Amino acid sequence: MRPSCLNLTLLAAASLLAQAGYAQHAPVAPLAPAKVAVQPAASAEALGRPVPPRAAAEAGLAAMPAGNQARPVMPQPLYLANSCIIVGSSLNTINPQSIENIVVYKGEDIPVRWRTATANGVIDLTLKPGVKIRSVSLARLKRRQHLTGPVRFELDGRPLADTSLRIATAAIQELVMGAADNSGAGKVLNIKLVPWNSEPSKHQPGTILIRGVAGR
Repeated sequence: MRPSCLNLTLLAAASLLAQAGYAQHAPVAPLAPAKVAVQPAASAEALGRPVPPRAAAEAGLAAMPAGNQARPVMPQPLYLANSCIIVGSSLNTINPQSIENIVVYKGEDIPVRWRTATANGVIDLTLKPGVKIRSVSLARLKRRQHLTGPVRFELDGRPLADTSLRIATAAIQELVMGAADNSGAGKVLNIKLVPWNSEPSKHQPGTILIRGVAGR
């Protein structure tokens, strides 16, 4: 399997999250083809001519500014390695030959300890023995910020109930510290992951940015 095949394999696994079912092993049966709306063919005389906005509206075509054609971002599931490390977009750095198994969880099949951290399912990768991912524990992140007392951890704004999870250092974009809330925790530490398909960072790999001031 070539390294470029990893995204294709996981894309097939992620497609399971939009279907009914239980925790499954990828790959699975292919999805049914999507329905495609076919517009009436243009006449030969109209080819190569700009279409006025009014004509486009009458033809049922959605007018879109040339500078606003951004590629849609597919909601991402929670990617884990060995059920203990949140890998996020650093998944792209994992050699496909290092993956031994892939398990997909959706809905009620997601283990309870992970449900609050994702709205789009979980893809858990089992790596071959000896494969290492540089990561950091939540307790260490707490110590780095000199936080004391109860702390509620969040992952991209979602409660992270399983405090035994580690975070791949290459997947962390920044740490956002907040004040006390109604959960009983004295402080909130939100771990923001590097977005998928984001612009290249100006910082060294593994650099963690800190934003916000925690109440003392």
